[in-house]
Amino acid sequence: MLGRFALEGEAPVSPLALITVTTFWGASMLSLGMPFEWSQWQASAVSVAAWASIVYLGAGGTALGFVWYAQDLQQLGAARTAVFNNLVPVFGVLLGTLLLDEVLLASMVVGGLVALAGVSLTNWSRAR
Repeated sequence: MLGRFALEGEAPVSPLALITVTTFWGASMLSLGMPFEWSQWQASAVSVAAWASIVYLGAGGTALGFVWYAQDLQQLGAARTAVFNNLVPVFGVLLGTLLLDEVLLASMVVGGLVALAGVSLTNWSRAR
């Protein structure tokens, strides 16, 4: 809710600045529990694949996704931007199939097509 007010008005902040500040705020809140578990953590126990996954999720799936979302909020507004949340499972299934060799079931294809049709119809009606 606060992001909406930060992105609007006479002097709106950039979406990148908004996401940077909120990410550091969230990281600092999550870090409050670190001292209680620090003795159990060992960097050598984390594999290269795990580090790559952390970087991928942090930079790609989180940072880039939230910056694009904030840009959409700024340009389209909350109501139109919220419609695109229906595409999150579609891309999750697609990436799982492409990157992790997960099975793509017919029900998943039908569900993805329904989500795409819903997003398309919502945006098509607004364009008219």
